[in-house]
Amino acid sequence: MKINELAKLYDITPHTLRYYEKIGLIQPDYDDNGYRNYSYKELEQLNTIRDLRYFDVSLPDIVEYLKNKNIERTKELLRFEIDSLHRLIEESKEKIALLDDRLQLIYEVEDTPFHQPIVMEHQLRQVIKDDEMTTSDDVDYALKQLHKKHEKHLSANNQNLFGSILHEDTDPIAYQVFYFYPETASLINEVSTLPSGKYLTYTYQGGYEQQIIGIQEMRKYAETHKLELKSPFYELYLVDFHETNDQDEFITRLEVLIQ
Repeated sequence: MKINELAKLYDITPHTLRYYEKIGLIQPDYDDNGYRNYSYKELEQLNTIRDLRYFDVSLPDIVEYLKNKNIERTKELLRFEIDSLHRLIEESKEKIALLDDRLQLIYEVEDTPFHQPIVMEHQLRQVIKDDEMTTSDDVDYALKQLHKKHEKHLSANNQNLFGSILHEDTDPIAYQVFYFYPETASLINEVSTLPSGKYLTYTYQGGYEQQIIGIQEMRKYAETHKLELKSPFYELYLVDFHETNDQDEFITRLEVLIQ
């Protein structure tokens, strides 16, 4: 069988067959005119290659397998591929859960009344926070640095919810950025907490210049309802440039622990 016939039979290109030969996957005979002749041996090899490539076995692994193919090696390879697929399934489940959490958060915050103080209750929340404070202009950079420092323990695509602790004793306000951290924390010594309890919140949509108005409204509400503020103000970036290019669609929440 000639190269074009074999390529058509397996829906691959002659170039692919020549490459397989180059790396040692198949070894056709040559006739007196220098043309390749493919036998049933090459068909058997290509059947195996096709099956293994379907399961994403790498070409170097296939070369090694074909050189030492026997029942035990076949069972070993199949077990390895099964385990790999199970790992892939688990990784996919984790990614789906992250994406679903992010989607549900967007739905949740879209349903939150904007531009009015609301009391919410939170369980204890774990955070990884920056030791340094920064300005409003450098919040994104500080968050990226913090993520880089702990990237092995945070979602690779930045799905972790994040925010800043607002330090009002400076002029202008200083920001100390943080990421919320899963309850299954392994960095115990580096994880801080936001206390459980009731929080006075103010969620606004649009640009960050509304922060000052929000804090003022929260203070008025606390004074009117005789609430004592027990923590700094926290600013959570619920929807930002990660989800939209339109700043009018940004959603930010201010929180402060109350008693």
